[in-house]
Amino acid sequence: MRVDLDPGSGVLRLDDAGFAALVAATAPGRPAPAAEVVPALAAVLADERWRVALEVVHGAMARLTLTVAGRDARLVHRGWVRPDGCTLLLAVRDEERQLVLQPPDFLAASLVRLTRIGPHRVDHARSPVPLDAWTRDHLTDPDPAVRQAALAAIGVAGAGLAWRLEVRAGDHEQDLTAVDGPAGIHVHLPDPGGDLLLPTTSTAVFRLLSALLPALADNLR
Repeated sequence: MRVDLDPGSGVLRLDDAGFAALVAATAPGRPAPAAEVVPALAAVLADERWRVALEVVHGAMARLTLTVAGRDARLVHRGWVRPDGCTLLLAVRDEERQLVLQPPDFLAASLVRLTRIGPHRVDHARSPVPLDAWTRDHLTDPDPAVRQAALAAIGVAGAGLAWRLEVRAGDHEQDLTAVDGPAGIHVHLPDPGGDLLLPTTSTAVFRLLSALLPALADNLR
């Protein structure tokens, strides 16, 4: 188990076991952590910021998973959101994670950074690309060879990065898949009968991400 809180920068690095231990130690109804808490956990739990971050995890209105996969690397980020806070468990490398607490309004900008969306020269000649269920589900597969096969199957020239954002809020959910490359971004929003990757722009994707959580919040009212 790893839990490393840098006292200078305030950065909290940990692994999945360390995060699970923090979540368990702060579970609702559990007595306040006492002497049995290991020193690494105690330092985090003594900090108000991280106690709030873990409260957000326990009381989240929405939960999200963002999987970003390139030709050689794959990162899975997780997040929890409620009206007063957003906690992100960011994949850094291998088993290393970073815990982040931020205002919910910053979430869209964080997703843009994590998905590496940047300016593109827009090719106005692009057309929608057929996308079957197998290909969609394997664009972010843990196996690099399977990812490569899925990217090759869609036939978007030069596409080397795919990401999938899954958001759950109560009984409502959103699932957004995108493929990025020199030809620009193509996105898939599952609708009844939807089986296309649609060409779009970085600006349009940012607007889509910005509207995602407010739409789910409206459904919960």
